[in-house]
Amino acid sequence: MATFGKSTFDTSIYTAFRPTCPRSLFDFIFRYHERNKGGRWDRAVDLGCGMGQATVELIPFKKRQ
Repeated sequence: MATFGKSTFDTSIYTAFRPTCPRSLFDFIFRYHERNKGGRWDRAVDLGCGMGQATVELIPFKKRQ
């Protein structure tokens, strides 16, 4: 993790080559919560969010409240 704090760390290179999650993963998460009674829509957590690519995909999760 210390690498990200270095002045030589280039976020544009990191963003360009960081793998992304397929849309089907987020569709699976949303369907899971729709099917399960008691599923909560009041929060979603993106652990290890890097540059926030997955965080952006979770925005619809919050809007389904």
